[in-house]
Amino acid sequence: DMGVSDEVKLRCRKIREEYKDARRYTRQLKRDLESRVLPPLFEIRDSGGGFDEEQLELLEHWIDELDEFETRIMHFCGMILTQYNELLSDEYSGNTIPGRSTLTSILEKLKQKLWIEKRGISDDSSLFSILLELREEVKSVEAQLVAAQGAYDRLTS
Repeated sequence: DMGVSDEVKLRCRKIREEYKDARRYTRQLKRDLESRVLPPLFEIRDSGGGFDEEQLELLEHWIDELDEFETRIMHFCGMILTQYNELLSDEYSGNTIPGRSTLTSILEKLKQKLWIEKRGISDDSSLFSILLELREEVKSVEAQLVAAQGAYDRLTS
């Protein structure tokens, strides 16, 4: 250590910490993987360590189902964002600046979301949680519209 510069020592310590973090993460992934229980259909039946024909067909079926589900969800998100962009363009063309509502922030998060997430993204920012937030906000807006219509009806009668 005497002939090595402080910069090299500092870099080595940093790399060692990154390595330890990566090892911890790998161990956590292994524990998570071991804790998952697959249905009996997915247990490896033959001694060769591979899947039999029935298992492969079942896996292919579920992969196709997930692909179709992804397509439907992304189409749904695209339609929502198209409507949102039209709404914004209408508001901006009318020279009114929209307020920063909860619905607007949810739609902004949805605009930035991808189907496949990178490692380390929290559950709070997952596509599923954003869609749940959107659902709750749409219910809230719908209740506000019903209340406003009811107030209008009472005023006109």
